[in-house]
Amino acid sequence: MSYDATHVAQLGQVKSVASAIKTQLDTTIKFVSVSGNTISFFKTADGSGTADFTVDFPTEFFLDQTKTTFVGSFAFSSSTYPGATNPNLDGKPVLVLAIKGSDGSVTYSFMNMATLVDTYTVATGNSAKILTISGRTITVKISAVANNAITVQSDGLHVNTSGKADKVASSTNGNLAGLDANGNLTNSGIAASTVTGYATTIGTKAAKVSNATANNLAMLTSAGDLADSGIAKSTVTGYATTLDTKVDKVTTATANNLAAFASGGGIADSGISKTTVTGKIDKVTSATANRIAVFVSGGGLADGGILKSALLSTSNLATDAEIAEVITEIFGS
Repeated sequence: MSYDATHVAQLGQVKSVASAIKTQLDTTIKFVSVSGNTISFFKTADGSGTADFTVDFPTEFFLDQTKTTFVGSFAFSSSTYPGATNPNLDGKPVLVLAIKGSDGSVTYSFMNMATLVDTYTVATGNSAKILTISGRTITVKISAVANNAITVQSDGLHVNTSGKADKVASSTNGNLAGLDANGNLTNSGIAASTVTGYATTIGTKAAKVSNATANNLAMLTSAGDLADSGIAKSTVTGYATTLDTKVDKVTTATANNLAAFASGGGIADSGISKTTVTGKIDKVTSATANRIAVFVSGGGLADGGILKSALLSTSNLATDAEIAEVITEIFGS
């Protein structure tokens, strides 16, 4: 819309629009009555007061209801229709209109209804054998074939369905049908696709072993079916008892590493190479505690005779100022 619905309107404007609407309603016809040949129009809702205007139809424009009739197969007669001209419509469906004159006379008018009324005939073939039309009477023949469920009752044809199963009122599309205790159809709740899926699944299952020995272990054939392995379950149980006294093989061991005991008594890779162990030097058995070790000829170790505390004496350590001076000397101020 092109206006802003949130704008405030002045009461004078509202009153002007309301007045225009009321004026329009006051001039509108609200009630119509018919009395004889007169039609009256009122602006009041209940038709009270004097009619605003009326329309009178001449008496001769109205039909004589007692003489106006429909004739299925017309036959003209000057005595039946005095003063009328033969319309040459004999044998046809005709609507006879009897129009009253102002003097009480009647003028006849004839309307050919052949184009408006359907005429039925029996087609050739099987329909002609079971349906007969004689004048305005239609006769239907009922077949004498055994077990025909169609019977003629006083009020019309009847199909006896007492021996037929009832249709399922609320079935699910694609579900299989079931039967209740009375033989009527029910919704089984099982989709046809589910059963098809079972058939597909069964095709992938292994065949049952028909000549198996009780308590023997099963094995697979090359086709994926089950077969008797010939190994008794008790034999394998014995293996299991024996295996309880064995340790697991170390599958991630590194070649030439030493083995170590793991928690629980198993074996694990120690991570120490055999070559590392053989390359160790002898322990210094006569060393004095806290002395510095020194290398001897051949790569062995010996007590160097110098205490570790002597090396760590603060008197031997450079001060910060000294270190700064060395740096200045090397890199300049």
